Amino acid sequence: MYHHNPNQTPRKSLRLEKYDYSKAGLHPKSTSFRAYFITISTQNKLCLFWKIENNKIDLFEYGKMVEKFWLELENKFDNVKLHKFVVMPNHFHWILEIIETNKNCDCKICRDAPCGDPIMMLN
Repeated sequence: MYHHNPNQTPRKSLRLEKYDYSKAGLHPKSTSFRAYFITISTQNKLCLFWKIENNKIDLFEYGKMVEKFWLELENKFDNVKLHKFVVMPNHFHWILEIIETNKNCDCKICRDAPCGDPIMMLN
């Protein structure tokens, strides 16, 4: 099991300075990039999500919880579109979009992209 070393040099933040991450995921230097790559690790890098035992993955309760919350995001937030995710033993990765929906439009296309705003989708 890996344990975090507090004497290790801290990682540099990859977040853009002064960028408002609460807005729709439009990258300031592009008109098509709308996805966020999110990584969340457990405290002290403890392996709380799953382990391999007898050549089988044993998914723990916390790993099931991460998957459950991921799958519920689109139902809870109209402006979130899910792409890919993976749960590792001590962290998980999510790729999601925060989209702007056209409130005046009644079509299902707005779920994938704002009306009249073609974007390159990650599938």
